[in-house]
Amino acid sequence: MTTTETTVNKRIDLLIQHLTRGKQRQFAEKTNVIPGTLNSIIGTRQSTPSAEILEKIAVAYPQINSEWLLKGQGEMFKDALAIQPKEEGKFGNQVIARIEAENLYLKNLVSELIQTNRNLSDILSNMLSRKMTCQLNSKQK
Repeated sequence: MTTTETTVNKRIDLLIQHLTRGKQRQFAEKTNVIPGTLNSIIGTRQSTPSAEILEKIAVAYPQINSEWLLKGQGEMFKDALAIQPKEEGKFGNQVIARIEAENLYLKNLVSELIQTNRNLSDILSNMLSRKMTCQLNSKQK
């Protein structure tokens, strides 16, 4: 995937397919992009994404090769295999690309689960703290 003859819109759509298995809402939440804005970029409208949108994508997914995202040059991801296939379209290369995409999807899923766990821990701590405060206040009355 050295040079890709695609629009930035199509490349964003490819990222959604690879990183969130086509789940636009999940991609929008992770990148902090309004789902309607994302839909206008990859949907039938094909609006040109702003620099702010592209930056949000690059920040949310640091493994993305920004040169690929902006210009379609190079590999989709920074950590793509160093060994380049001699012939495009070989079955083995397709399998490797699929495994890499799955790996990135799973890494992102694990990161989201860790963040969710942290959020739940914070909520639980706040609830316990409030309960203790309420108990102390009721004992003082």
